[in-house]
Amino acid sequence: MSFMMIDRFGLYRNELRKTRLDDVVDRMRLRDIRITPLERANRNKSYQPFEIQFSYPDRHRAQQVVQTLVTRFLDTNVYLTRAAFLKKQRPSDQIATMDAGIAVLEQRLGIAHTPAVRSGELPSGTRGNYLEVIDAPSLPSTPVFPNRAALMLTGLLSGFTVAIVIALLRRRSPPMPFPAQVA
Repeated sequence: MSFMMIDRFGLYRNELRKTRLDDVVDRMRLRDIRITPLERANRNKSYQPFEIQFSYPDRHRAQQVVQTLVTRFLDTNVYLTRAAFLKKQRPSDQIATMDAGIAVLEQRLGIAHTPAVRSGELPSGTRGNYLEVIDAPSLPSTPVFPNRAALMLTGLLSGFTVAIVIALLRRRSPPMPFPAQVA
């Protein structure tokens, strides 16, 4: 999945010129993507909040990567919940689910049929993992890097220091004699 995001969003172009793709993918997975558990607001053991962060110089691309990761988490959660539900079902329940799906398709095609159950929903009372996005991926209010004010101050001080050093080390040229007047 990391390669897909690197290719899709055009990430790490300079690094890919210098190093192998495997090294860039490892850097992305091990250094730039952080998934950290958060403190629970209450002591309820039924959930564990976590935060997904991605560090990248272009904050818009970083936001897109985080959105893609959140979407993948949600899709995987839905898939695993449905798979767990289907494993719990008996064959007769699976047939009933398939019949309901057929009824929905017939209804979409305009074929008269008895009212059907909406396809793809989990029956009520089915327990599974519940994943909820509390805060959508957002851009930072100020970029983490580069800190433009610090860079400008560093450049100003460096230039001033170099100018002073050059002025001190430069030899004083002897004074120019005043040109003699020609009569």
